[in-house]
Amino acid sequence: MSDGLKLLLDDGEDNITEQKCSRFAVVMEGQEVWIQKIGNQLFIGVEVAEDSQEFMNLVVRPMATNLISLGLEEDQADDEHEHGPDCDH
Repeated sequence: MSDGLKLLLDDGEDNITEQKCSRFAVVMEGQEVWIQKIGNQLFIGVEVAEDSQEFMNLVVRPMATNLISLGLEEDQADDEHEHGPDCDH
């Protein structure tokens, strides 16, 4: 698993368990936030149902040179655009 992740899970009592995986999710505000390593970067995305009337924005705020905060903001889906044969995205 060359592009796999090595997770270090801390139970809060200084007991650390190591796990390996290709991707993992954190449930945040009832939403699955998936994290996957591709090359030398982490890709982070929120799983949203296809028929959902809302979508989630990832809000990243720098806290220090080696620390960020990640939050979720809900937004209404734009019903005005219909994807058809002439749609270029």
